[in-house]
Parts: sequence; C-alpha cells; structure tokens
Amino acid sequence: MKKKWVISIVILVLLVFLIIYLTKWSLKTYRNEEYGFEFKYPEFDKNNVKNEIYEVQKDSDGLIVMIAPNYGMDVYSTIFSVSYKPISYEKEIQSIIDSYKNSSYDTLINVNDIKISELQAKKIETKVIDNQSGYVASESVEYCVNGPKNNNSIFILEGDERILDILNTFRFVS
Repeated sequence: MKKKWVISIVILVLLVFLIIYLTKWSLKTYRNEEYGFEFKYPEFDKNNVKNEIYEVQKDSDGLIVMIAPNYGMDVYSTIFSVSYKPISYEKEIQSIIDSYKNSSYDTLINVNDIKISELQAKKIETKVIDNQSGYVASESVEYCVNGPKNNNSIFILEGDERILDILNTFRFVS
C-alpha cells in the first residue's frame, strides 16, 4: 500500500512540473500583415515575467518590433527585436562601419551566409576594439534577411541568448 502511495505522489509531482514547464515555455505568435512577417516568442522570460511586444518605430525609415519582459518600460532587457529597413545588406554593413569611422575604435566585421527557417540570410558579427588598448568595447550579432518583395529591404533580427529559438520560427506571410 505504501509503495502505491509513493508512486502516486511521484506521478503527481511530475505532472505539476510538466504543467509548469509547458506554461513557462508556451509560445505566442507576433504577426505583422503590413510588413508581411511573423515569428513565435516565449510568453514568459527566464524570470517568469510576461514578455510584451513593443512597436518602437513605424515610419519611412522602417519598423522596429521589440519583445521585452514587462518590468515596466525597461527596453534594455529586450530579448528579441526585428527591424525593417529599406536598405540592402551592403548598406547595413557600410552603416556599421561608418558609425565608427571617426573614432578611436577599429571595427571588425565577419559576414556569413546562413539559413533562417529555410530563408537565405546573413549573420553579421561585429567587434568594436579600442585601437590603443586593444580593449573590446562591444560585440554584436545581427541576422539579416532580404525582404520578401525585393532585395532593397532587409529584416534585421537581434536578441539575447535565446534568439536561435525565435529565429527558427521567423517567416514571411502573404
């Protein structure tokens, strides 16, 4: 009798953990009909705080959509962002280079062809280094996908360590 009771408790505990796990890792879908894309993102961040969508910019220069935990307006805790820019890959890379042109920093850029959800993309890794001390001032990675209608627009995808899970759900919609 005692053995059945222990097994029942173990099963109950496992079910509770499974429910918590599924709730914490449930995905929501962000869809933007105007720009023609969608992606899935976790409903909660790693601290179990609900993630919110913020459309930060929507003008002739493009669109920026950010996902951030709702700690208030703490946009510095962004876990993922999608930026639409009406420019090419080459112009994006040149703008990164130009932003440090007249500074005391050297910019190292590594560009690789990759696939994101079966879409051709570029992974742009940037390292900004103080040319006197050799100190790495910043490092960033952005993933660029050509817009669905032409090669003169790109979607830039950036995020924290969980970005790959979100990248794999990014797709264009018609």
